[in-house]
Amino acid sequence: MIKMLVTKIGLIKAKRRLQRLTAEYRDTKKESAEMFEEGNTWHDNPMWDDAERRAKILASEIEMLRRAINECRLVTRPTTHYQVSVGHRVDFFDGRGRTSSVIILGPLDVDLGDHIISYDSPVAMALLGQALGTDVPFQGGIMTIENITSWEGFE
Repeated sequence: MIKMLVTKIGLIKAKRRLQRLTAEYRDTKKESAEMFEEGNTWHDNPMWDDAERRAKILASEIEMLRRAINECRLVTRPTTHYQVSVGHRVDFFDGRGRTSSVIILGPLDVDLGDHIISYDSPVAMALLGQALGTDVPFQGGIMTIENITSWEGFE
């Protein structure tokens, strides 16, 4: 099995999210128990139904996140900058007159506001393994790789 890649920062964020989800699940189950006591029977209590539905969704998210945390592997700083790999910041010309940048990390690290994308996203999959200066076909256009550097978030 291939382990999910994540940075130390992404792992810390994932663990914090797991704590928040666990607390929310606990609160939801407590709320559900209180609502059950207020209703006559389970089929006459839509608020209880909603709380139970929320608890099931939270339980599923918690399980998926726990599995991801337990099965991940830390991303290390790339040692070369001539070929795009996970952990790189890639600056590219998009063929429409704009230069864009993305940072390729793991799924637990994604932050679109900071241009951090997952290695399994379409853009990253097109860029991974490509060399500096390469024209990369993507969605009917061309991305020209202008610069490859390590992500600044590595310690």
